[in-house]
Amino acid sequence: MILIVFLLLLSFIPVHPYMSDRFSAYEEYVWYQGIKGTIPLTNNYPVEIKESGAVYENNYSKFLLKKIDFEKTLKNQNIFLDASVGASYHDSIAPTISISPKVEFSLTDNIEASVKVFLSNDIDNSRGFPIKPFKEKIIAGFERGYVKYSNEKLFVLFGRMDYHSSFSKDNSLLFDYKAVPMDGIYLSGEANRYFSYDFKYASLGSMKLDSTYLFEGEDIDVISRYLSFHKIILTLKDYLRLSFSESCIFGRKSIGNILDYTFPFFIFYGEQNNIDINDNILWAFDVNYNYCRVNLSYSLLVDDYQYEYEGTKDLEPPELGHIVRIDAPVCCAVMSLSYMRINAWVYNQRYPWNRYIFNSKNIGDEMGPDIQGIEGNGLFAYSSTGRVNFKVSYFEKGDNYSSSDWIFPISDTYYYKQIGI
Repeated sequence: MILIVFLLLLSFIPVHPYMSDRFSAYEEYVWYQGIKGTIPLTNNYPVEIKESGAVYENNYSKFLLKKIDFEKTLKNQNIFLDASVGASYHDSIAPTISISPKVEFSLTDNIEASVKVFLSNDIDNSRGFPIKPFKEKIIAGFERGYVKYSNEKLFVLFGRMDYHSSFSKDNSLLFDYKAVPMDGIYLSGEANRYFSYDFKYASLGSMKLDSTYLFEGEDIDVISRYLSFHKIILTLKDYLRLSFSESCIFGRKSIGNILDYTFPFFIFYGEQNNIDINDNILWAFDVNYNYCRVNLSYSLLVDDYQYEYEGTKDLEPPELGHIVRIDAPVCCAVMSLSYMRINAWVYNQRYPWNRYIFNSKNIGDEMGPDIQGIEGNGLFAYSSTGRVNFKVSYFEKGDNYSSSDWIFPISDTYYYKQIGI
């Protein structure tokens, strides 16, 4: 009861409008410069802080720069508080309050450590953190924590973090910022101005299976889960960037086999073919083109079930996902329009431990597969200290989810009838 009263009292404390964003101020400013064509647009988040680059004499630019200064001030104090207040309806309308103290400190010029915890009365656990409610009223845990080394060419992080991979910023077919933070190692490097790369390896914990499976020559009822991801980014011109990504979720019983997909420059699908184990591999092809301060991005997701050998007939529906998006900075605003389609059987797989979910939440797009829709978004800075956000969207959702029971899509049932999207 005391904790509930404490949270209710905190709900009356003014929360600075710059806080509670998934993206940092600097990351948002990098994206803003990218869609304006000042710098090549990145599809790697988090972004390392470098020079701020160009300064635009409009309220939107001034708002972002003040936001950067505000976050730098907090960071210089080593510890700061992030808070958010909302409302939800379950059995009754009640305030939802989250508080996240964060500590950052430098160990050397190139090494930094960070810890972020959270306290919330959102017992539905909308982010999917691996926690249990305290007294069925409060949840608390570690949202982020890592040790990071960085220089001009290399970035290495070990610990728990959020990760995002898309030119589209708010949409991602492989990794979304709304996914559950994972424990692991993240490496990003830049060989030269034309070539850079990303690598991530994470533990997804263990899974207790509903029934016994024959795997690696023995019957199992529990298995450890892992995720490995790598990406190559090519900057052909300042206005044209391409990337190829490969992500693999796999389960292993033997500790000696957990490093099957750990070398960043191997093709995972080739490795899977050589070790002859049915893991879940996804490919993503991304392109970003900037023309006259209008930014166009496209992402194609291909599930490995799409191109595996299936005999003389190919009866399955396409296992593909698409996002096409246009962003245009207009005076003191940014206007965006996007279309997304993810077919019904993407992310899923016959083995439950290989499905593209973590703690019952989607790792890729938060709405999962079997969906298509269009979304318009507008961000308008009415002054150097405030802005408003307008969003309109329409989506069609089928009955398939990343966790749906697996039925082979190549059966005759799916040959004659379209199932989902």
